Amino acid sequence: MRKFTVVLLSFVFFISLAGSALAQLVEKQAELAKVKQYLVLLDKKIEEARTTRKINKLAELKELKRRELARAKLLKAQVEALKKQGGSVQPSLVQPEAPAEQPLVKPAAKPVLEPARQRGLALLGGFGAGAGLLKIGYIIPNRNLDLGISGGFAVGNSFSVVTADVSAAMLFGHNFAGLELGLASYSKTVQNVPGISGTIGGSNFGLGAFGGTNLTDNISVRVGYNTALGLTALAGIKF
Repeated sequence: MRKFTVVLLSFVFFISLAGSALAQLVEKQAELAKVKQYLVLLDKKIEEARTTRKINKLAELKELKRRELARAKLLKAQVEALKKQGGSVQPSLVQPEAPAEQPLVKPAAKPVLEPARQRGLALLGGFGAGAGLLKIGYIIPNRNLDLGISGGFAVGNSFSVVTADVSAAMLFGHNFAGLELGLASYSKTVQNVPGISGTIGGSNFGLGAFGGTNLTDNISVRVGYNTALGLTALAGIKF
């Protein structure tokens, strides 16, 4: 058992030496290949300096080539010595190092462009109070909230309505939802206003909710309900 152990340890020792020699051989052959490539590049630079008559540059390049030739000679001797110790390595296995492969980077997702927001006048037209409704207002953006104040006039079948309100709309990308509080003054008592049961007339405070979408930076559409105007559907344009 003791004899077997000694033989095994000796075998492992010699394998380690051989592996170390082989690794050094590969390293020296790779270094020699790089030096040879560099010498080819130096020859091109020397020829260029000779053609352009750059005397000082030519002298520097020749001295550099002399040092690299000496380095190549030393490396070649070391390679030959290592070959005798650990065997030869196929030249095809010794190649200049390739540039590290760059990881694939997925293009960043395009951000969702939100409508441009700025203070300004807005004109809205459509349906409300059971009549054709036209409103003009002023919009004040504040972060993701649009504050507004407006006045309007509606013309129905033998009646009219004057409106005034304040509103606040929260933006969700191109969409929005908001609340409004205002006053609607009817010229006379009317009935059959969509969204309002019975009759309505005179001056009425109204609370409303609405939602819609911005089709472009300046054009939007919305629908809603107001306790003083009933169902509303409006298209708007900002100036």
